Amino acid sequence: MKLRILKKHYYVVFILLYLYDISCFKCIRLNNRSIYKNKYKNNVHIGTNENIRSIEKYSNVLCNSILCKNDKISSFINQRKNVDDDDESENDDIFFFFFFFFFFFFFFFFFYTKVYITECSSISDYTKSLSAEAKVSGSYWGIASFSASTGYSSFLHEVTKRSKKTFLVKSNCVKYTIGLPPYIPWDKTTAYKNAVNELPAVFTGLDKESECPSDVYEENKTKSKCENVSLWMKFFDIYGTHIIYESQLGGKITKIINVSTSSIEQMKKNGVSVKAKIQAQFGFGSAGGSTDVNSNNSSANDEQSYDMNEQLIVIGGNPIKDVTKEENLFEWSKTVTNHPMPINIKLTPISDSFDSDDLKESYDKAIIYYSRLYGLSPHDTMQKDDKDIIKILTNADTVTKNSAPPINAQCPHGKVVMFGFSLKQNFWDNTNALKGYNIEVCEAGSNSCTSKQGSSNKYDTSYLYMECGDQPLPFSEQVISESTSTYNTVKCPNDYSILLGFGISSSSGRINSAEYVYSTPCIPGMKSCSLNMNNDNQKSYIYVLCVDTTIWSGVNNLSLVALDGAHGKVNRSKKYSDGELVGTCPLDGTVLTGFKVEFHTSSPYVQTPFEKCAKSLKACSVHGSGHAIGIQNFKSLFIYMLCKNNK
Repeated sequence: MKLRILKKHYYVVFILLYLYDISCFKCIRLNNRSIYKNKYKNNVHIGTNENIRSIEKYSNVLCNSILCKNDKISSFINQRKNVDDDDESENDDIFFFFFFFFFFFFFFFFFYTKVYITECSSISDYTKSLSAEAKVSGSYWGIASFSASTGYSSFLHEVTKRSKKTFLVKSNCVKYTIGLPPYIPWDKTTAYKNAVNELPAVFTGLDKESECPSDVYEENKTKSKCENVSLWMKFFDIYGTHIIYESQLGGKITKIINVSTSSIEQMKKNGVSVKAKIQAQFGFGSAGGSTDVNSNNSSANDEQSYDMNEQLIVIGGNPIKDVTKEENLFEWSKTVTNHPMPINIKLTPISDSFDSDDLKESYDKAIIYYSRLYGLSPHDTMQKDDKDIIKILTNADTVTKNSAPPINAQCPHGKVVMFGFSLKQNFWDNTNALKGYNIEVCEAGSNSCTSKQGSSNKYDTSYLYMECGDQPLPFSEQVISESTSTYNTVKCPNDYSILLGFGISSSSGRINSAEYVYSTPCIPGMKSCSLNMNNDNQKSYIYVLCVDTTIWSGVNNLSLVALDGAHGKVNRSKKYSDGELVGTCPLDGTVLTGFKVEFHTSSPYVQTPFEKCAKSLKACSVHGSGHAIGIQNFKSLFIYMLCKNNK
């Protein structure tokens, strides 16, 4: 890139840094120099401008996707002019360290706009909406990454009330993309190197025997027992948790529309499309943009009054009054060129700058601890009883379905998926060792679960199991694993523990493949689950639901049962009684969730059981169907259930 072009567009860099100064940082110090013989040797200092604080609430939307504690969020990594160690003042140590390379620019000689409406009816929906604007690479990403933001806190309180639904109407106008080359070695200041070297190689704050858990850190952070944790927390306070390495500059208009649930129900009764109504009443003009909503449906019953309110957020360009007028949007879009703002960002964990693998692993644990200290989680808004996983599962609904793929199932009205899976199998056709026959997780927060796998062969069959509740389980992760090797294993992420799960081994391509289906239980409270496949099987699958046991109680009072039996030929003379398998909860326990199934050669063309285990009973049983197609069929019976211990 020519130097004169870089100088011409230096203001774009300043705008980017300035916005993040007012919305996320206390201060950013940027020291820049050219790699061409140090042509630029002057430091550029950008401080806090109190006169701009009034728009902080509007720019907070850009902070919603990274860990925020007050206004300490993430760091730019930029290059600092080389100086002797003696020249580094104590004050310098609190600023961010710097890159050895300059910002690179990709300029668009056109801009594009897009108008879309997103419904945020769950924490999962809201997280997706924010992650579309702030993409973060790294292992720890999801609900906790938003947990300290103002927007997340506000939405969380609203969604737990369940009295209204939130819709986001957005229009983006992208002008430039700027970033930091990730392939250039990063030159760090001595102050930053020293800070990293002081970090403990092993983070102990999440250990079960830790003397400094997150709930006692504030009162003990200066004591020796919290020294290990305190060094990491101070590091995050000074240098942040993530690095912004790419940003799109332009303009963005966002409308936050809140609609009462009673109005939504009334719209449905009146035959009015909710999104079309929002588009008609709150949508933008059509200049330069497109919409995914058909507004023709909004004409029905326009006289009806609905309980809706809006909040307008404009970033970039000159202020705009009425966004429903086409001419106003056009005038605003022209001002975006001269007054762009960051509207989408990409971040990477600050641990990418670490040389030590041990430190990178400790960072993953430390950032979980950090989010617990300063973030607001769904756990914080729950009543005491709602933190008990047993009570949550007792009030949930189990849904099962078996059919040819693709498979889909709905949660009961008003409920969303907490966890679940779909599994595609074939016990007759030659499938090349079940290649392409996979297990998929059901997306938490959705009101339904749909498999992405279509039908490949005639006897393909899919099994879907899910648990539905009032909202997704926060601080939980579903993990799956598939293997054609003898050994298969999964490990919970984020130092979570297994709540429930099982392993299953199967095969296809032989007349008696359905006879060889075997189960493995995963033990609640453990960190991992594994199985060894025998010689009769071709592929194994493991599904586990992992949770944060420091938040959820009751995990240690659970038992899991996974059984297989009645393997062999189908007996046509024993309709609905062709073998029996009974699973009994240990410790005088009762069923919280589970399913029972007959894996059958001729599925899905014969009626075989795949049903839920009834809650609150002490046992669950399944019988072979006795149905068959052709000369000979084979079967295996299978039971999986999670039990509450009563002793």
